[in-house]
Amino acid sequence: MDLPGKDVCYRALECRDARFDGLIFVGIKTTGVYCRPVCPARTPKLQNCFFYPSAAAAQDAGYRPCLRCRPETAPELASWNGTSSAVSRALALIAEGALDGDRATVEDLALRLGMGERQLRRLFLRHLGASPISVAQTRRVLFAKQLLHDTRMPMASVAAASGFGSVRRFNEVFHNLYQRPPAALRRSVSPDGPTPAAEGVTLLLRYKPPYDWDSILRFFAQRDVPGVEVVEDGKYFRTVEINGQTGSIEVSHDASHEGIRVRILFPNVRAFPAIAARVRRQFDTGADIRTIEAHLSGDPLLAPLVTRHPGLRAPGGWDGFELAVRAVLGQQISVVAARKLAAALVARYGRTVRKSYLSHPDLHRVFPAAKDLARFAGVDLPMPAARLVALKAVAEASAADPNLFRPSGNIDSAIQRLKHIRGIGEWSAQYIALRAIREMDAFPATDVGLLRGAAALDPDIAASPNRLLERAESWRPWRAYAAQHLWSAAPAVPIAKTSLASHPRNAKLQSLTTKKDRDMDLVYKVMPSPVGELKLIASQTGAAAILWENDPPRRVRLESMVRDDRNPLLLKAERQLREYFAGKRQSFSVPLDPRGTAFQKNVWTELLSIPFGQTRTYGELARQLGSPTASRAVGAASGRNPLSILVPCHRVIGSTGKLTGFAGGLEAKAYLLRLESSS
Repeated sequence: MDLPGKDVCYRALECRDARFDGLIFVGIKTTGVYCRPVCPARTPKLQNCFFYPSAAAAQDAGYRPCLRCRPETAPELASWNGTSSAVSRALALIAEGALDGDRATVEDLALRLGMGERQLRRLFLRHLGASPISVAQTRRVLFAKQLLHDTRMPMASVAAASGFGSVRRFNEVFHNLYQRPPAALRRSVSPDGPTPAAEGVTLLLRYKPPYDWDSILRFFAQRDVPGVEVVEDGKYFRTVEINGQTGSIEVSHDASHEGIRVRILFPNVRAFPAIAARVRRQFDTGADIRTIEAHLSGDPLLAPLVTRHPGLRAPGGWDGFELAVRAVLGQQISVVAARKLAAALVARYGRTVRKSYLSHPDLHRVFPAAKDLARFAGVDLPMPAARLVALKAVAEASAADPNLFRPSGNIDSAIQRLKHIRGIGEWSAQYIALRAIREMDAFPATDVGLLRGAAALDPDIAASPNRLLERAESWRPWRAYAAQHLWSAAPAVPIAKTSLASHPRNAKLQSLTTKKDRDMDLVYKVMPSPVGELKLIASQTGAAAILWENDPPRRVRLESMVRDDRNPLLLKAERQLREYFAGKRQSFSVPLDPRGTAFQKNVWTELLSIPFGQTRTYGELARQLGSPTASRAVGAASGRNPLSILVPCHRVIGSTGKLTGFAGGLEAKAYLLRLESSS
């Protein structure tokens, strides 16, 4: 990688320019340490500074990591600043332990990438200034140093978690690098804290700002699989399985430190680097987002979207096989329907997780592994036979090749490899490449949501996938991020204008539930509240309705239901509603599964955007939806809102400021508004 001129790098060091953090490292001849450009120490003289493209290159040159700026906490961005795609894939594999252990070799790594060992070494030296082995060794040392600083793990556990073969080797490396034992580093900086066995281990994974946390969390919330994933109170929880062992993680945002924090509850510390690498990939912390956004903003079509969502990331999947299965389940049906199928799959075939390793009470099972599904003669799910065959084929292919959904070769070879699996077409292959293999130039141009988002901006481009592909040529090599911006624009399609969504051939795709989904039984429970008795109703994957004590029977039409006072989803909804009435909650994380028309769901989505304690008029909502004259229709859709309180239709008032009709009665509406204004 060609670094900027030495004068440019030095100016970045002088002003502690965060834009260069993770992109350059400075070795200081007089102290023998290497630092990040944001190091708070006094700036050395120019003649004493030497700049490197990676921590491994600085360490190879004989420098040791700085104890003040802690290079191990720098955002991992080397693979985004002009690095070849082969090196990016190799770094992803190294992060998951591809060069850990006595039997791991650079030759094997090169074979997985479809190239020779010498070629891979040349690419590493050119782009990172260090060999693959040096990069892996530096990663181990820096990860160990982070564990020493941030946790109270025993030394033997730190050595094992960092990939060292023995404690003796671990101590030897630290003595050579820091001229002191590892324990000395801990005593100097690490605060007392709980033991890992009691609270798990928490790591900070840095990113380069901006970071649109709300968007990525909303993405996962819309797709979370009950029992496996939970999004609640601004955090993401999920169960994990690595090498047959199970546990869970909790991921939260730490904006003040420009990173995300992951709390790991897992029985084997050797899996910690792989878990951290997967979280980085899933939450896309390694993107040099300013460079990507500057490139995409060059297209007038995308520029407004980039401005609207600064820091928008391309979410990944936790596991390649899981993502591939979910892609198959989602073929030709809605996201909500796909979640229901995934929930049924997990309930029947997923393994349970010990309670001591669960980070949230609503987590229970891990997603089924490929070998577990492959050994069944057939998978029993309510879906077309062709997709059941595809599901079985994906499981068998993944069981036969554990590296099937990991980076290898280039994007074209990855797409072709996936399309060889029965039932995987162009859309599925592109989607899997984007989310699972993390090919940042993947682009599922035939995706209905993608076309719908493009139609909101330019109907001519969305007239056919081929036209969209032609326009997307200028977005390379980051078409995945362009796709994410188009998907985010899809809900904003003007309701009064003709778009792809209104085409008769695509009408069924606009419904969030299929007839088979609607025929599935609902469950309910009753809870008392300050505004009267509430009837909480849920489907298998989300809250379907919250009805008032005297709710008109024809306002919300639902199929037959059975009482279930122990249903986890209903208990979660009840718990959060009680917290709301007690003034301790301002937002809800209960998954929603409302039944209604596409227009009604657009209106209900706008209701969710009204901030706590504020109000909107029907006219304002209509304008937000792109149809200022549709205030009456908006009012009618609001009146049909089945999810009272969770979807806050009580925050909508008349144009004169007076309270308008409300299913729970005006007294209940006034009470809810007073409750929110006083919280």
